[in-house]
Amino acid sequence: MTQPVKNRVAGIKYHAINRSFSTSEFSYQPHGWKRSHRFVVLRRKVEDDPEEKLTLFTLAKYAYSVIITNLSLTPYGVFTFYKDRAGLESIIRVLKNDFPFGSAPTGNFEANALYAELSLFAYNLVTWFKRLCLPQHWQSFTLPTLRHRVLMIPAQFTRTRNVPTLKFQKSYFHEETFEFIENRIRTLEPLV
Repeated sequence: MTQPVKNRVAGIKYHAINRSFSTSEFSYQPHGWKRSHRFVVLRRKVEDDPEEKLTLFTLAKYAYSVIITNLSLTPYGVFTFYKDRAGLESIIRVLKNDFPFGSAPTGNFEANALYAELSLFAYNLVTWFKRLCLPQHWQSFTLPTLRHRVLMIPAQFTRTRNVPTLKFQKSYFHEETFEFIENRIRTLEPLV
């Protein structure tokens, strides 16, 4: 959000969508760009809203968000279109940070494509594990938290009377949750 864009946002006419939101648009060619582009602005009244910190900037009791687009939708339609895709950004962030999806490991396109597919497959497995096997209040946990609390815990695998048993350390706080997960896994129907 450069100063020239801020200046334009402050000086254009807005059309009310409802009591809180209004939209506008303008054409602008930033320095170094080959041509002008369509800038769509969403303005929201600020009323001591905790989500205010998530906006780009505030000016005179309004918070502004700007999207550069080539879509021919109405300004509010542009924000609706991109809002529906905002969840994808968080998935990409999770894939980059928690799974090995952030970089291509080889110079070969097919190998990198397979690597990306395997990363997505791992993401899907973890997502289904969370939905099908974890208690409700654990389903929003990140992969590093699950690794720390469930997947990489110190335990000893023993056999007593030929029955495999997993013995946890006495200091393991989440043993009941682990048993809950184990029981949920046992009740799952096979896919085949």
